[in-house]
Amino acid sequence: MGLVRRLFRPYRWGHLIALALLAGLVLLRGADPEPLTQLRHAWFDELQRISPAERSSGPIVIVAIDEASLDKYGQWPWPRTLLGKLIHRLKRYGTAAVAFDIVFSEPDRLSPELLADTLPDLDDDARERMRAMRNNDEAFAAAIKTHLVVLGQALLPAGNHSGGAVPDPKTYWAMRNLGRVKTVSPSDFLITGGGAVGNIAILRDAAQGLGMFTLAYSSDTIVRQVPLVVKAGNQFYPTLSLELLRVATRQQTIALDYAVGGVRGVLLKGLAIPTDPHGMVWLRSAAHDPGLYVSAGDVLDGTVKPDRLAGRLAFVGATAVGLGDHHMTPIGTLIPGVELHAQLLQSILEGDFLTRPGWTFGAELVLILLAGLLLIVLIPWFNAAVIWIFGLAVIAAQLGLSWWLFSSHSLLLDALYPAIAAFLLSVLLFYLNYLRLDRTKPRESPKDPSQQV
Repeated sequence: MGLVRRLFRPYRWGHLIALALLAGLVLLRGADPEPLTQLRHAWFDELQRISPAERSSGPIVIVAIDEASLDKYGQWPWPRTLLGKLIHRLKRYGTAAVAFDIVFSEPDRLSPELLADTLPDLDDDARERMRAMRNNDEAFAAAIKTHLVVLGQALLPAGNHSGGAVPDPKTYWAMRNLGRVKTVSPSDFLITGGGAVGNIAILRDAAQGLGMFTLAYSSDTIVRQVPLVVKAGNQFYPTLSLELLRVATRQQTIALDYAVGGVRGVLLKGLAIPTDPHGMVWLRSAAHDPGLYVSAGDVLDGTVKPDRLAGRLAFVGATAVGLGDHHMTPIGTLIPGVELHAQLLQSILEGDFLTRPGWTFGAELVLILLAGLLLIVLIPWFNAAVIWIFGLAVIAAQLGLSWWLFSSHSLLLDALYPAIAAFLLSVLLFYLNYLRLDRTKPRESPKDPSQQV
């Protein structure tokens, strides 16, 4: 106790103010209001901008329904007979599997029997012949059955059941309770929707896989995380990228590890993917990569070089202006949603994930406390110049630690808020030190007016 009193003696009452500020900063971090979340995300984004992911396309290709494709084959939506032809072409090129970042939730309005009822100037004979023609969805379903095809679905918000009954997934799930606590379920942690916008039955039944193309948006609409598993109604669904990989490797089951604290990871044979407690992964963002793309029109024409498609995992998505859904990434790049799915699959195959384990919250609190107490104890013993040098050194050490963990271990530890806390404490301590020195400075006695010349 004597040592503590000697260390804090220079402050007397002042150190109580500094300790009160430190406690307030720790409590604020514990409450974690939205502005702090945005501040933390801004730091994580800056780390990614400094060192974005650099990837080769590997076994992935995006078949883009782009402006050139629309110029060749007409406006969207295309007849599904044309999409069936696209599948046949992709199979002939030797693609390993195909995933559609498109949902076919209604019958094809361009089917002959539907056109027969909508074209006003047809004679009865022509109308009957059109009604007897093969349905476009039947032709598309027949093409789907010839290849390994995954169809996408969109998760509806919780409480929204407008999608009707959620169909059974094509995936079998092995739920592995690592904590052996029977009262815990993955449903307690996963992102859950009221239902899904799915595909019409004839297409859904023909597909080998069904995946969700749900993304997780932050309040600033930047996509930083992507769920690997979501719950729609009472059904568990993998994300589109994960389902494409399962189908391409001809596996039936995906394992989901969970414990008291939440989901721990997702496993395919020979592949373990760590997740956050909600079954999401932090996406290691890369810049927009034109090399991932081939035009769907070129595939249909048969003008693509075979090595661009052979053995590839193909995503089919709309990228034309007005069709493609574009999203902002942490590195400040606006990219089509289909490329986000491709980047996620690249991360899965390369094992290149950003992680933010549950213990990072506690580590950040400890970082604030240790740096704060160090400043409070030591600063009163130094002059102004040393105070600022010491405070800046503490801030640089915090930021450097965060950068080292990111660059060396792909681990996200927030150092910006602890650095701001250290700065605020340094300013307060500098001011308190100034007041203490000012009060102890000897004052000159006023001169006797009678002695003045």
